[in-house]
Amino acid sequence: MNLVPVSIDAILIGQPLPCALRDVKGVLLASQGFMVNNRQELESMVGRRSEIYIDADESDNFKRGFVNRINDMMLQDRVLGQIAEVQISPYDMKKGAVPEVSDEPDWLDLQSQTNAMLRDTRGDTFLPRLQRLQAELERHTLRNPDGTLFALIHLSSSELRHYSATHAMLVCVMTSLAARDVLKWPAAQVNALCHAALTMDIGMTELQDRLALQKEAPSAEQIKRIDSHAARSVDLLQQMGVVDNLWLEAVMFHRTQVPGPLAGRSEGKRLARLIQRADMFSARLAPRASRAPDTPRQRHAVLLF
Repeated sequence: MNLVPVSIDAILIGQPLPCALRDVKGVLLASQGFMVNNRQELESMVGRRSEIYIDADESDNFKRGFVNRINDMMLQDRVLGQIAEVQISPYDMKKGAVPEVSDEPDWLDLQSQTNAMLRDTRGDTFLPRLQRLQAELERHTLRNPDGTLFALIHLSSSELRHYSATHAMLVCVMTSLAARDVLKWPAAQVNALCHAALTMDIGMTELQDRLALQKEAPSAEQIKRIDSHAARSVDLLQQMGVVDNLWLEAVMFHRTQVPGPLAGRSEGKRLARLIQRADMFSARLAPRASRAPDTPRQRHAVLLF
């Protein structure tokens, strides 16, 4: 179970519960569909417990609804303090089932699309799926950059499932914003950058997801595969019809750490440096089975280059 605390005040009187309520040990207090008729009945059910819980794994709609609520607050230009204080409600599961606005991003669906693309590397479908995914990410990033970053950072820092997919999306969005809005790179470079960010780890997708859940340190064989995955990613991309040298060079060198200024380096290596910084930053924001995530403040220095 993935138990998440909820406020007692979030339970709506006179409405069926959209999910079961549990105590800290996972013991069932009220089943899905149960209706609390009054406050006295609610307090009697909760008893002396300081917190009650729901199982977030019961439905992806829970996460979808919670992320949608955060996204709405970003669109409303709420201050970060208010957004940070948003409490999880069991009714997020109900809200997430049918998005109220069809144009709103469904981050869990995009996560699933990215995961499928990175794992099913058939040459005839890979490139069209990648193009559709990148176009969707770009649309949401241009429409609501803060909300897009906030949603992906939340998704990355709150779960281990599909780590590779979430990480690829977050690095893509971070680098595209930096390249387009700060560095003022031309559209062709930004496009190649996004392609490279989404596919930089395609040569170790399965291993990357396994390492996120692994409590012990990587084995010697796993370290060897990590160190060689950039070249393996390039080989896979070429097999699937990728001929863009800028894209391929950025993937090949995204793990190569060479100090010094970017002046005089090839375009691909400049793209690779930006991907490398975003890669390091976002990786530390994500939890592992072996450690808790860092805070953004702890990792801000890696973006300096």
